[in-house]
Amino acid sequence: MYRRLYYLLPSVAKTEALVNQLLLDRVEFGKIHVLAKENTPLGRLPEASAFQKNDIKRSFFIGAFIGLFLGALAGIALHQALYLPMGGIMILTTLGGAVLGAWFATMYGLIMPNKELRPFKDAIENGEILVMIDIEKRRIDEIEKDIERLLPEAHFQGMEPRIPSFP
Repeated sequence: MYRRLYYLLPSVAKTEALVNQLLLDRVEFGKIHVLAKENTPLGRLPEASAFQKNDIKRSFFIGAFIGLFLGALAGIALHQALYLPMGGIMILTTLGGAVLGAWFATMYGLIMPNKELRPFKDAIENGEILVMIDIEKRRIDEIEKDIERLLPEAHFQGMEPRIPSFP
C-alpha cells in the first residue's frame, strides 16, 4: 500500500533537486508528480497527469452510482409501462445507466480540479510548486528524513491516507 506525501517548493530548481534526491533514494520516477502554475516550464520534471490534476476518479464513481439508481428506476418504469420481463430489462437498464452515468460524470470530472488539491491552490497560484510522492508505507520515515535534511525549504504539507498500488 502506498501513501501520498505532499511537499511545496519555492522554485523549479529546488523541485529538480528534490526529484533528483528522490531518484537517488530509489523512488520510481512514475511515483513522483509535479504540479505548478499553468505555463510554468517544468523541463524534465514529471508533470502530474490528468488523474492527479482533475477530479476524474471521484466523478466516475459518483456517476456510476447515480446511473445505477436511475437505470434501475428506468427498468421498473419500462416493466410497468410495457409489461416487459422484469429480470432482463432490469439488468440492461441498470448496467446501461451505470455505464452512461460513469461516462457523463467522467467527462465532467475532466474539467473539474481535483478536490484533494484545494488546500494547495493558493500556493500554486503564488508560484510555488507542489510535489506529490507516492511512497510505500514502510519507507515514509526514511524519505521524510532525507528530504528534511537535504532540502529544508521543502515544506511538508501532509499525507493522503491510502493510494492504491495500481492507480
